[in-house]
Amino acid sequence: MKVAIASDFSGFRLKEAVKAHVLALGYDLVDVGAQTEEDMTLYFDAAAAAARLIQNKEVDRAIAICSAGSTMREDFRS
Repeated sequence: MKVAIASDFSGFRLKEAVKAHVLALGYDLVDVGAQTEEDMTLYFDAAAAAARLIQNKEVDRAIAICSAGSTMREDFRS
C-alpha cells in the first residue's frame, strides 16, 4: 500500500514521528508536507497535494496533520 503524508509547518515533528512508524510497518510513503520546521508549508497546500495524489490514484490513502486538528479535512472535501 502506498500512503501520502501531509503536514503544515506546525505539524512537522508529529509528521516525522508518524512517518517513521508508517515506514517501519512496511508501507511506501510519499511526503507532501513541510520538510523542516522552518518550511512554511500551510495546511491547505499540504492537504491539496495529498488529495491530488489520491484523486490521481498515485496513493491508496493519506494521513493529514495540522496544528488545528480539524482544518485539513475541509480541504479533502473540496
